[in-house]
Amino acid sequence: MLLSKQQEDTDSNLDNMVRVFFTSPTKVFSTLTKSIPDLNKIDLEDFSIGQLYICDLSVHRDTLLASTIYDSMKWFDHHEMDLSEQYDSEIENIELVLDPMASSATSVICNYFKLDNEFSKIADEIDSNNVKSENAKRIREIIGAITLKYSGFKLKTELCEFAQELAKDINSINNESYDPLIEEYNKWQEELNKYADDNVQSHSINKHKIGILEFENAAPIYSICNHLKEHSEAPFDVMAIMIHKYFRIGKDRNNKYKNKRYTKLEFRTHTDQGMLELAKLFDGGGLNLAGSATIMDGLSSEDLLKTMTTYFSPQ
Repeated sequence: MLLSKQQEDTDSNLDNMVRVFFTSPTKVFSTLTKSIPDLNKIDLEDFSIGQLYICDLSVHRDTLLASTIYDSMKWFDHHEMDLSEQYDSEIENIELVLDPMASSATSVICNYFKLDNEFSKIADEIDSNNVKSENAKRIREIIGAITLKYSGFKLKTELCEFAQELAKDINSINNESYDPLIEEYNKWQEELNKYADDNVQSHSINKHKIGILEFENAAPIYSICNHLKEHSEAPFDVMAIMIHKYFRIGKDRNNKYKNKRYTKLEFRTHTDQGMLELAKLFDGGGLNLAGSATIMDGLSSEDLLKTMTTYFSPQ
C-alpha cells in the first residue's frame, strides 16, 4: 500500500489530502509515479508535495530513490531483506522502518508510532495464517469476498471504504450487509477446494514432497493451502500455487486487443520449510514460510518443477 499526503495552502486554510494506492511489489514504482501530482498544473507558490508512506511492500532501490521527490518518506515493512543490497538510508528525507521479525506490517507501524491497537493483533493473525479470533476471521472473509466480487478501480474503492469503516469502528464488520458477500465467497472457496483436491500435482524431489496447483483466475491462497493439509498426499514440504493471468499489450491488425499471460507464483509449506529462498529463484521475496514472485513472461508447471528439482538436488 502507498499513501500520499499532500498539502495546499488555500485561502489561508490548510487542507490535508491523503491518497491511497493499493499496489504490488512489481508495480510499486509505477504506482509511485502515478502518485506524484502534475506540477505544471499547480500555480500555488507555497505548494508542498507532502509526505509519502509505503507499507507492507519489500524495499526496491529504484522506488526508494524516486520517492526523494517527496518532502519526506517513511517505508514500513516486515519482509525478509537481502542484506547484500545497499539502500540509501542516509538520505535525509527518507526513513526505512523495517522489522523482518514482526508478524505484520501493521505491527511495525504500531510499534513505530507507539500505538496499542487491536488491529495489530488481528493483522498478525491474518498475515501469519494463524487466525484464531472471530474478528480476524470476519475481516479476512470480508476482504476475500470484496476481492472476489470486484476488480480494477471498483475493487480499490471498496477496499478503501471498508478500511475507513473499520478505522471508525471495528464493530462495523458485523454489519449484516456483508453476510451475502461472505456466503457467496464461502461457496466459491468450497468449489476451489474441490478443484484443488482433484488437480494438485504431487512430486517427490530428494525426499521433499512437492505440491503444484495451477489456476487461471484469482484464488485464496491461505484457504487452499490449509485445506490441502488433509489431502491424501499431504503434508507438502512445498506447496506451489501458480495463478496465470493476462494483461493487454496492444491491438493486432484487426484492432482486437492482444493479451499476454503472466504467472503469479505463491510458495507455502505444511512442514515449516523455508520458502523465501525458493521465491528468490524467481526474483521474488516474502517471508520465511511464505514467498511469492511474479513472472511476467509466464511460467509452466514443467519449468517450475525443473527449477525446484535443481534447487533440491544434492550439489
